[in-house]
Amino acid sequence: SGDCTPDICNSNNDCPDGTVCQYETGQCVDESSDVCTPKPSSDGPRRLGDMCGDVPDHSFDCEAGLVCASHRFLMNRTTGEYEQESSAKWGVGFLTGRCMQACDPCDGTCPDDGTCVAIKAGGGFCVLQGKLVGEGDLCRFLDQETAWCEAGLTCDPSLQIQNVAYCRRFCTPDNPEVWTSATFTSAASPDCPSGQVCSHVVDTIDASVWLCVAGKLQPTGGPCNDPTLASEPFCTWPDRCVNYVYHGQLPIPGICSPTPVQHCSQCPAGTNYREFAGNNYDPARSCIAPGAVGYSGFCEEDVDCKAPYKCQNLTGGYDDGFKHCKPEGCPHCAN
Repeated sequence: SGDCTPDICNSNNDCPDGTVCQYETGQCVDESSDVCTPKPSSDGPRRLGDMCGDVPDHSFDCEAGLVCASHRFLMNRTTGEYEQESSAKWGVGFLTGRCMQACDPCDGTCPDDGTCVAIKAGGGFCVLQGKLVGEGDLCRFLDQETAWCEAGLTCDPSLQIQNVAYCRRFCTPDNPEVWTSATFTSAASPDCPSGQVCSHVVDTIDASVWLCVAGKLQPTGGPCNDPTLASEPFCTWPDRCVNYVYHGQLPIPGICSPTPVQHCSQCPAGTNYREFAGNNYDPARSCIAPGAVGYSGFCEEDVDCKAPYKCQNLTGGYDDGFKHCKPEGCPHCAN
């Protein structure tokens, strides 16, 4: 019961005698000829450390003595296990594997203090740092893997800031309709621990990538993109975060709303239909819960604003034709 995550191995040292650590599942598996014998080498052109994988009508194979080990995973909802995501889902520009030194996991010999972990296809590959690393650990720096993530994690393909990436947990939304949609939104998922939501971060040629991120799901009409909230808010599918704008470093917070809202009947009980007029860069027609709009957010009436803000027109160069939630008496407010 509860949000219990089973223990997983990150090296053979975590496993009892006679078993080895399997990379894809994080489970200790019995030594056998199928496990210990490396799969036949492809003898391709790709060298140690090069990207590899299969895409439609072409294979990017590793040279002899190497194995193509995938570093991107999604959960198979039938088996409940994380599995390698095919490069074909991403396209040629998104090969999902890297050529690594092949090894016998039952022998465990690897150069440079590496450790040999088993793979489902048979045999294994040598991982860096002597073990697989955990959630939040550095795994990529300057376009090169510095470590390999343990089972259920990926070296995050979506947020590589300054060529740095960390091990993040993939997830699958509860509702299959969410998983197959191309909408950037969030959902509940049993893959994510308490205090995290399953958020859509990348869309590929034939797949969507979702990651567990810290935050809280919001109902229709609730706030989003509001940095003043203690727990980062995410909209629940099929709602999207609308009406938010970035002015320099100060974001105008948004609202979780169905899109597009064509009529007030689309707004659920407890929310108010707001019809803003303007161009594509202006706020959209939306469903707003009382008190949901944060500082500077778009509003129509005081009831829309989070206390102690009031819905006010702006003056001079600050007037964009809309009302905003602002403190009473603010210097650029008309009322």
